[in-house]
Amino acid sequence: MSKLFYSLLFISISSFGFSQTTRETIAETKIGTLSCSHVRATTEKGVTTIYVNLSFQNADYPNTVDIKSVTVPVDELRDFIDDLKSAQKEMGKKANVSWDRKRYNISLYDYSKNLYLYSEKAKVQGYTIITPKQVIELVNWLEGIKS
Repeated sequence: MSKLFYSLLFISISSFGFSQTTRETIAETKIGTLSCSHVRATTEKGVTTIYVNLSFQNADYPNTVDIKSVTVPVDELRDFIDDLKSAQKEMGKKANVSWDRKRYNISLYDYSKNLYLYSEKAKVQGYTIITPKQVIELVNWLEGIKS
């Protein structure tokens, strides 16, 4: 397992040195603690990826710079919006509900009226808190993105 990890690390570092990616920000906005970007990334080989990136200061470490993010490819954006809308309907019901996905986790807790958005699971997962009003703003912004 260790050899596999170091092999993949070497390959990614070597390909990083030889390949270049151009990033173009199509749209961006700030909603509460979220810095939202709609991005088109193109490699020098012409492979294009379009995604939405939501970056935020990890609420677990407010006094230390610890930026986390949720990145959703545009072809998975509809599912993300649907999860946010489902969570929006449940907000304020004082229940523990979670939408656990590969790229993010959306959670509601019985002690809060807010939505908790968690970054992709990693060694140190981060989260931010989004108010009901900000969820509406985020959904509206995301729905304005053309795929």
